[in-house]
Amino acid sequence: MGGSGGGGVPAADGVEVGLGAYASPVMTLYPGDVIATGTPAGVGPLGHGDRVVVEIERVGRLEVGVDASRAVPYTTRPGRRRA
Repeated sequence: MGGSGGGGVPAADGVEVGLGAYASPVMTLYPGDVIATGTPAGVGPLGHGDRVVVEIERVGRLEVGVDASRAVPYTTRPGRRRA
Protein backbone atom coordinates (compact mmCIF):
# COMPACT_ATOMS: atom_id res chain seq x y z
CA MET A 1 0.00 0.00 0.00
CA GLY A 2 1.38 3.35 -0.96
CA GLY A 3 4.50 1.63 -2.27
CA SER A 4 5.44 0.36 1.17
CA GLY A 5 4.57 -3.26 0.53
CA GLY A 6 2.30 -3.08 3.57
CA GLY A 7 0.65 -6.32 4.43
CA GLY A 8 2.37 -8.63 2.01
CA VAL A 9 1.16 -11.58 4.04
CA PRO A 10 0.84 -14.84 2.12
CA ALA A 11 -2.75 -16.07 2.30
CA ALA A 12 -1.68 -19.30 3.99
CA ASP A 13 -0.09 -17.27 6.81
CA GLY A 14 -2.86 -14.70 7.12
CA VAL A 15 -5.91 -16.94 7.41
CA GLU A 16 -6.98 -17.68 10.94
CA VAL A 17 -7.50 -21.37 11.59
CA GLY A 18 -11.19 -22.15 11.86
CA LEU A 19 -12.41 -19.04 10.05
CA GLY A 20 -14.20 -21.11 7.41
CA ALA A 21 -15.83 -23.24 10.10
CA TYR A 22 -16.99 -20.06 11.86
CA ALA A 23 -18.51 -18.56 8.71
CA SER A 24 -20.02 -21.66 7.11
CA PRO A 25 -23.09 -22.04 9.40
CA VAL A 26 -24.39 -18.62 8.29
CA MET A 27 -23.41 -18.67 4.60
CA THR A 28 -22.63 -21.16 1.88
CA LEU A 29 -18.95 -21.23 1.00
CA TYR A 30 -17.77 -22.46 -2.37
CA PRO A 31 -14.27 -23.31 -3.62
CA GLY A 32 -12.59 -20.07 -4.59
CA ASP A 33 -14.61 -17.87 -2.22
CA VAL A 34 -12.63 -15.11 -0.54
CA ILE A 35 -13.12 -14.20 3.12
CA ALA A 36 -11.87 -10.66 3.73
CA THR A 37 -10.60 -10.25 7.28
CA GLY A 38 -9.18 -6.73 7.37
CA THR A 39 -5.59 -5.55 7.60
CA PRO A 40 -2.67 -7.31 9.26
CA ALA A 41 -0.84 -5.74 12.20
CA GLY A 42 1.40 -2.81 11.35
CA VAL A 43 -0.63 -1.44 8.45
CA GLY A 44 -1.51 2.22 8.95
CA PRO A 45 -4.36 4.31 7.54
CA LEU A 46 -4.55 5.10 3.84
CA GLY A 47 -4.22 8.64 2.59
CA HIS A 48 -4.87 10.68 -0.51
CA GLY A 49 -2.72 9.47 -3.40
CA ASP A 50 -1.98 6.05 -1.89
CA ARG A 51 -2.43 2.98 -4.07
CA VAL A 52 -3.74 -0.37 -2.87
CA VAL A 53 -2.64 -3.45 -4.78
CA VAL A 54 -4.17 -6.87 -4.19
CA GLU A 55 -2.77 -9.81 -6.11
CA ILE A 56 -4.00 -13.37 -5.99
CA GLU A 57 -1.83 -15.95 -7.69
CA ARG A 58 -3.49 -17.50 -10.76
CA VAL A 59 -6.46 -15.13 -10.38
CA GLY A 60 -5.24 -11.62 -11.08
CA ARG A 61 -4.19 -8.25 -9.77
CA LEU A 62 -6.34 -5.30 -8.67
CA GLU A 63 -4.83 -1.83 -8.19
CA VAL A 64 -6.91 1.03 -6.79
CA GLY A 65 -5.96 4.63 -6.06
CA VAL A 66 -7.19 6.52 -2.99
CA ASP A 67 -8.88 9.85 -3.69
CA ALA A 68 -9.51 11.62 -0.41
CA SER A 69 -9.97 15.04 -1.96
CA ARG A 70 -13.62 15.15 -0.83
CA ALA A 71 -13.25 13.14 2.36
CA VAL A 72 -15.15 14.27 5.45
CA PRO A 73 -13.33 13.86 8.79
CA TYR A 74 -14.87 11.06 10.85
CA THR A 75 -15.62 13.37 13.76
CA THR A 76 -17.88 15.55 11.59
CA ARG A 77 -19.75 12.88 9.61
CA PRO A 78 -23.54 13.15 9.69
CA GLY A 79 -25.18 10.35 11.64
CA ARG A 80 -22.06 9.55 13.65
CA ARG A 81 -22.99 8.13 17.04
CA ARG A 82 -21.92 10.19 20.00
CA ALA A 83 -20.18 8.48 22.92
